[in-house]
Amino acid sequence: GMANSVDVNRNFDWEWGGPGSSGNKKSEEYRGEQAFSEPESRFVRDIASKSQLDAYLSMHTGAQYIFTPYGDSKSKRTKRRHPLTSEQISLGNAMWSATDGFFTGVGTVNDMNDYTADGTIADWISGVLKVPFSLTFELYGVPGDLPN
Repeated sequence: GMANSVDVNRNFDWEWGGPGSSGNKKSEEYRGEQAFSEPESRFVRDIASKSQLDAYLSMHTGAQYIFTPYGDSKSKRTKRRHPLTSEQISLGNAMWSATDGFFTGVGTVNDMNDYTADGTIADWISGVLKVPFSLTFELYGVPGDLPN
């Protein structure tokens, strides 16, 4: 993973190699030489592929949002949505309500972000494995820390 300068969250085989990642080893969005080139992404792939997952939660820092798939460049361009996007957003809204205002928004990654991310774990879990609920929590600081 990061020991090889690879952003493991750009190393999954869902729209891997798109413009929402980088082939430059010096970029923080470096995707690796190929999908699943990193032991961390192979570990998650192998465990998740053997399991009957109903839900997946990806944790990140940098904002105070709850995201649903998809966040890749092709999905943004084609306006692709997961079949359960409405249900995922409803679940996200219930989680938001339960946090006393920690989060400042819920929605699809592509609707809420000004950049795309290709090859992410949440999109792979949702798009390839067809896990019904794949949410990403962007957690940062305390409520009100970020203008979002």
